[in-house]
Amino acid sequence: MNDHPLRQAYEATDCRVGDRFTIRGGRLTPPLDALLADEGHDSWAFITAWNSGSIALDDAANRRRMEALGRAFGQVANVGGRRGEPARLCFCWPSATPTANET
Repeated sequence: MNDHPLRQAYEATDCRVGDRFTIRGGRLTPPLDALLADEGHDSWAFITAWNSGSIALDDAANRRRMEALGRAFGQVANVGGRRGEPARLCFCWPSATPTANET
């Protein structure tokens, strides 16, 4: 799995939480840890349909996909973790193959 052609792109992706902070797989996010501690939580996940299937889409298409997040879009990876630990980038392949089926 370490040789997937999208690995470097996903590892370099910034998961922005508004203007509050940015999460990146394999790195600590102290502001997120502080938020979790303040709210009494230990774990988290970043879920998005933005550019799903690893296909770059325009903002309008991405907004439509975010509105329909509950539907299956062939997610390639997810990011999650626990307070005080680096973000974990979890890949879904080989079952998740990027496709260009924009809706």
